Amino acid sequence: LLNLTLPGMIWVASLFAPSSYFTSMFGIGLIALMIYAHKLLHEPVTKKEYLGTFILIAGTVILGIENIYRKNISMSEIKINDVYITVIIYFAAVLTIFPLIFKKKKDPVTTGLFFGLITGVLACLDPIFKGISQNMGGKAAMLPSSTEGWIIFIGSFITGFGSFSLTQVGFAKQSRVSIQVSMHSSLMILMPILIQKIALPGFEITYITITGLILAISGITIINIVLKPDEALKDLADSEHHADIKHSKNEHNT
Repeated sequence: LLNLTLPGMIWVASLFAPSSYFTSMFGIGLIALMIYAHKLLHEPVTKKEYLGTFILIAGTVILGIENIYRKNISMSEIKINDVYITVIIYFAAVLTIFPLIFKKKKDPVTTGLFFGLITGVLACLDPIFKGISQNMGGKAAMLPSSTEGWIIFIGSFITGFGSFSLTQVGFAKQSRVSIQVSMHSSLMILMPILIQKIALPGFEITYITITGLILAISGITIINIVLKPDEALKDLADSEHHADIKHSKNEHNT
């Protein structure tokens, strides 16, 4: 239920600040999920997960405090074409380079990495496009005031839905969930900051920003990529199973 309120919260938040100001807080949701799984589903929480939680909170607090003291910047100043170019280059690189590097691997880890790289950026484009469309013309409003703004606004829902749909596809293809979720969540925090650095005049990445990002992403990784012995063996068995099937097919073809 709370997850369904996210588009509305993004809609309102985009009236007041650039996207990275609130997307940098998204990692906290993993902590709520961990608490829910522990208290209601009675799943064990390891020391590494507690460590990851502490590191994630530290990184999030650092990013949040820095944002409070940043100078007032509006998404109305963003260079839209630079956003489009950045996004196109990113997806072209992922869809071209990734298959070349991992063309012989289709194990759960690789699948999770690939879908995380796609869904994380699609998800972060939701608040970015909403922020652009709602602030076009120099004045923030709940609804866009121009045709171009409406096109971008609708596009934000498309990217959000695309992220959700492809996430389910990744799970259906037996991706390693911890890899996919950690990559997705990390890009949700990282990419808005990078896109704003490229396309939003006056937005700067400082040593404080870098420190906060490193801590937040490290925390997310520690929380998600905590392999128990049986899970590690399962992933190894899955990878070997995929390799055996492909090897058998190649022998059959020859």
